Amino acid sequence: KEGTISVEFDTEECTSCELGTYSNSDRTACLNCSAGYIAAERGLSACTPCPSGLYMSHEGASTCTFCPIGTYATGAGST
Repeated sequence: KEGTISVEFDTEECTSCELGTYSNSDRTACLNCSAGYIAAERGLSACTPCPSGLYMSHEGASTCTFCPIGTYATGAGST
């Protein structure tokens, strides 16, 4: 299942990726979302870019942050 990884060889049992992470394409590892992207739920196979007006400056985040007063992030996925 996407958003999960197999932690043991030759098993059907999978583990959901944690907040701020997503499963790689072969579902063998959970990877941190890049800066500007988030995983707000467990078990995702891709991260979501922060929308305009919000940003995230570090990897592995589960929420975006509002821009400081007097600034604005014009594009999705801002860092």
